[in-house]
Parts: sequence; C-alpha cells; structure tokens
Amino acid sequence: MNMWKYIPNTLTCIRIFLSLLLLIFPPFSFPFTFIFIVCGFTDVLDGWIARKMNVISEIGAKLDSFADFMVITIVLLRILPRLLVPKLAYPWLLVILLVRLVSVSIGLLKYRTICFLHTYTNKVTGMMIFSLPILLLWIDVSIVLFISCLLATISSVEELLINATSVRLDRNVKSLFS
Repeated sequence: MNMWKYIPNTLTCIRIFLSLLLLIFPPFSFPFTFIFIVCGFTDVLDGWIARKMNVISEIGAKLDSFADFMVITIVLLRILPRLLVPKLAYPWLLVILLVRLVSVSIGLLKYRTICFLHTYTNKVTGMMIFSLPILLLWIDVSIVLFISCLLATISSVEELLINATSVRLDRNVKSLFS
C-alpha cells in the first residue's frame, strides 16, 4: 500500500488541529503567529502534493475546505476584536457572511453536500486573509479591511452565482467565466 497518498489529507488534518490551537494563544503573539504561518504553509502544501502525487480526492477537497473555514473563522474571531475596526465594516462583514451562508445553503439543497469552491477569487481572498497579521503591521486597519472586504464580497458573490447556476458540483471550478 502506498502510504505517501495520505500525506495531503494528513497535512490538512494537522491544519485543523493547529487552527484549534489558535484559540489558546493571544492574537499577534509569537506562538499565534507561528501556528498561523504553519497553517498557511500546510494549506499550500496539501493541494500541491495531492496534485503532484495524483491523489486528489473528493474527501480531500472537502477536508481542505473545512480546514480553510476553520482557520479563517478562528483567525477573524481572534483578530477583529483586537483591532480598531471601523463600525461600517461590521455590517459589511455580516453581508459577506450572509452571502456565504446562502451560497452554502444552495449547494446543500442542489448537491446534498456543503460546497466551498476553489475559485481564483476565493484563493486571492484567502491569501489576503492569510496576509492580514503582516499587513496590519504596516498598513492602516481601515485600508486593509476595505481591500479584504472587497475581495471577500467579490469571491462570495461569485461562489453564490456559481452554486446557483451550475448544473453539477465542481469544487475546483476556477471562476464564474470558466
């Protein structure tokens, strides 16, 4: 049996575990930042290794989406309360969350599974969120949040439109136009 085929999903499971560790450490502390960076690297590595070893699977895609959701949710819940977030950002964040929930609900009704898509806009938004702790060291929180919310809005609406209009589920669809 080829044990190497389990590496991508193992990395993803490690990311899920590490995301829970983010709940323990104070945001922006060395352990928090280190764990967050390791989460980012495992996110890149799991997909890259799966493609290189040709061991891409439906369960791996679902696991990866769940791990991404865990990391992003925990990081945002931990970081946002520590920032001087403009009050206007909270309704915008709520709208993004609602669009995501509608998209997931449509996917659940149509495909009988939770579907997070690996579109380019979702990847760019994920990279932006991954960069938040670093960007906030040099750029005003209002600017970083505006760009992040704009990207998240675009990716959320795109995912909603794909889930609403597609005939079959393709988690690896690159964009609304592909």
